[in-house]
Amino acid sequence: MNSHTLTLTDYWLELDGVPRFLFGGDFTYPRARRSDWRDGLLRMKAAGMNWVTCYVPWLIHEPEPGVFDYTGNRDLGAFLDLVRELGFYAAVRLGPFVHGEYRNGGLPQWLIDRLGSRVRTNDPEYLEYAARHYRKMIEIIRPRLYTSGGAVILMQLENELGAAGCKGDDIPRGSATPEENARHVRFYYDLVREGGLRLPVIDINRLPPEARQMEQYCDTAGGYPVSCFAADGELPPFSTANYDRHTRPRLSIETGTGMFARMFDYPPYRHTNGYQGPLLPAAVCEALVQQQAAEGCNGIGMFVLFDGTLADQTNESMLGRGPMNYQAPIGGEGQLRDSYRAIKRFGWFIRAFERELLQARPSREWARCVSYGTPHPGVEDGLPPGDLFEGYGREQELPTHLRQIREVESLARVTPGLNLSESNFLFLRNVHNRTRRWLRDIRVTTGQSRLGSEVFQEYPKRVQLELPPDCCKILPFFVRLEPGCYLEYATATLLDRRPFGDQLQVILHASTEETVEWRTVVRDGALGSSPDLLVIPESPCSVTLLGVPSARIQVGTINRKLRYVLVSSELAGEVWEFGSRVAFSNLQLLDSDDHQLTAVADQQEYYLEILTPRPGRPRFDCDWHYDAERGLLRLTGTVELPEPVLDFRRRQEGDALILEAELEPEALLRGLDNLILEVELDGTHGVAAWNGRIVSEHLFGRFRPWELGLRELGSAPGTLKLSCRDARAPRIRLRPRRRLTLDFDWE
Repeated sequence: MNSHTLTLTDYWLELDGVPRFLFGGDFTYPRARRSDWRDGLLRMKAAGMNWVTCYVPWLIHEPEPGVFDYTGNRDLGAFLDLVRELGFYAAVRLGPFVHGEYRNGGLPQWLIDRLGSRVRTNDPEYLEYAARHYRKMIEIIRPRLYTSGGAVILMQLENELGAAGCKGDDIPRGSATPEENARHVRFYYDLVREGGLRLPVIDINRLPPEARQMEQYCDTAGGYPVSCFAADGELPPFSTANYDRHTRPRLSIETGTGMFARMFDYPPYRHTNGYQGPLLPAAVCEALVQQQAAEGCNGIGMFVLFDGTLADQTNESMLGRGPMNYQAPIGGEGQLRDSYRAIKRFGWFIRAFERELLQARPSREWARCVSYGTPHPGVEDGLPPGDLFEGYGREQELPTHLRQIREVESLARVTPGLNLSESNFLFLRNVHNRTRRWLRDIRVTTGQSRLGSEVFQEYPKRVQLELPPDCCKILPFFVRLEPGCYLEYATATLLDRRPFGDQLQVILHASTEETVEWRTVVRDGALGSSPDLLVIPESPCSVTLLGVPSARIQVGTINRKLRYVLVSSELAGEVWEFGSRVAFSNLQLLDSDDHQLTAVADQQEYYLEILTPRPGRPRFDCDWHYDAERGLLRLTGTVELPEPVLDFRRRQEGDALILEAELEPEALLRGLDNLILEVELDGTHGVAAWNGRIVSEHLFGRFRPWELGLRELGSAPGTLKLSCRDARAPRIRLRPRRRLTLDFDWE
């Protein structure tokens, strides 16, 4: 008898009868040291994620015909066991062609040498080799299915068949006809079914509709806001077209939160002065993830989430050597980039309000969002000055030169029903790659169409709703926080909800450049302690709160049972869990229970702010204070981090500046988790060699820092050589990282 159940509905996956929103991304295990798997997954978990996707690259596991290698960092079974141990679900992307920026799309070189253009077709010899590879994977995956107590809930067969080959390696896209490609995918489907893998299938191949009539099939979305082919960072308009025709759950398997650089792009892209690929701002990552949720995806898998290393030179021929150069949210050495902090805010929101978002459906008809105010001074030139409220309510009467009225990009997810329907979310966006504009005096008008609202409403009620440049929001409406208590609306975005002693704590965040308001409907509107927020009683059971997000954590309570916390969006990107508590810190809090946490420090000065109803006392040296009125334990301190210096010799070789240094990695790394060599390159291209072996190649020039973890070099002494093309004065610094264990006592 199965220990767990997995069911597909029209909208979501149900695991043990509970609908789940899947949120996570790609962590391809062979590109990380096995010793780094746990920390990498813990960083994902800290961002509110519950889903890991991974390719199974054939060339890694069968480097020679009939010789399989599932050891070390290629141990698929051990990786999936760890995924389950840490509480994740898994989707395995079986291929055999996976692409994933692997050489030959992940097909072994010996196979290409034997079969040439017959790969990815129904050639009997190719299918024989592919079946052997599949049966080995099935043997490993079968005991690790979710229904048997494991992590695996989804599988993908082939990858982009009929749509894409392997750029730079001349691998075919598949057979000549869609019908042949459909037969090809069906071959793998029959294999996994015969092998006992009765899981839902994710398919992103170009197949005719009749080929998708497979048991437990999921619709698949995705998208890349930047690429090396056409897209340059402008997001498409909100749309419900795919959702309107869906019949199965919509999951994204490739939400692009990064993009590689490649070697042969010319002429240069708009962003760069060399042959690098386009850059991807963190704001665009956050906006894309929110857009897919708004449009009805109930599963979002980012590609790639972990910027690993292309081991053994298994990368596509057009890519650099060593690190992927993918701009991923988590760097190959555990660096947390701005895009990590951006998607982390969404991950925490999903985790806390998963049920509410799942029951809401996309609707273009529920709300109209219009900006009436003139832009913030200096943001847009050439516009006439005027009152921020000029023209409000009489747009058609204004002369053309005074019309500043703009539709705001928005899409709602609403819960069908009567009266004040529970759980509605309005997604607003002001993220553009080519222009920057400030949207002011935004009025949100809701009506009765497809929403259970008895009257037309206009929001906000007391303040001016703003969207600064590079900002997106998820505004809640009629969200039940607990029995008898509703969040009627808010102009800030929800971050978290959890018990706080005998109270319920709700955390919201917004930009520091705006005033926010939210209104709560409670049975008893009696006010509690509100040291930071302006609390306005509206009626015996309705209370409005106003606040301006700042560097400080702001707290207010209602009815002595409901506790609100307002933080800046920047601080929300530094949120962590400490056992059952919420904390904010510039440390990386990787693991914890209620009394001890494990953290990684990469700065000498640190802060740690813990929301706790009980006073605590740290058992280590630091400055600390417990603020009983706010329920906030504040700590500041210093970490002993060495400041090593490398003496680089400089010389010129053609158009490259050569920097060389003798070093002993073991001595430099003593007492450290890692030591990151960071180069701010003022040239176009960098190559790092350790004792003559190329270990890293940097393709983003001056537009992204070049980072090299010295732990990658091993322990023996040697020579590190940096070749910096077109450079004159690159700046180099060493960034040490140290692991800490911090203990606390609580009253």
